[in-house]
Amino acid sequence: MKILTQLLERTALLCVKILPLRALYKLLQLLPSSIMARLLSSFKLLKVYKVSLFGKEFSIESGPRDDHYLDLEKDGLRTWEREALSIWAREVRKAEIAVDIGAYLGIYSIMAAKLGCPRVLALEPNSSNFARLQRNLSLNDVGDS
Repeated sequence: MKILTQLLERTALLCVKILPLRALYKLLQLLPSSIMARLLSSFKLLKVYKVSLFGKEFSIESGPRDDHYLDLEKDGLRTWEREALSIWAREVRKAEIAVDIGAYLGIYSIMAAKLGCPRVLALEPNSSNFARLQRNLSLNDVGDS
């Protein structure tokens, strides 16, 4: 079973890299939800991604169970929420404090810190997401959690 899981994991990663996101989403929608849930729950692979946005580099730990995983795997978030990130980047450069409510993996929080915002408050109510947020903040040497 472990070998089959690893094979499925590697195949999924390959598909993510070669298929356009739109085609991948369509393909995933064809899978019955029970199979999709079993497939995703078997993936344990976590990877640290190097991200470069708005002239700043940072790291994000993610895996197949995260919402941002496909965007990180495909293009390092270069097209993910492009307009919202652009507005955020412009505003946090001149802000005294940035508040990221529902911080999830911490992408917006880390960007604010890297772009020079003197104080960033990241709020994440989900305990497992909070643990990942703390890990990502630590990976980037930002904040005291």
